[in-house]
Amino acid sequence: MIRFWDNDVLLATEAVAEAIWNAACEPYPHPNPSPDGRGALSKAPA
Repeated sequence: MIRFWDNDVLLATEAVAEAIWNAACEPYPHPNPSPDGRGALSKAPA
């Protein structure tokens, strides 16, 4: 969640837009990491 003061949105619109863009482009970790390191990188049983 990102919060801005009204005056920042009105007076520093470019900075607010940049902050929103930067936050939206950040890689976000998966909310439920796989237990014990298993997951997409694990090998299938032989």
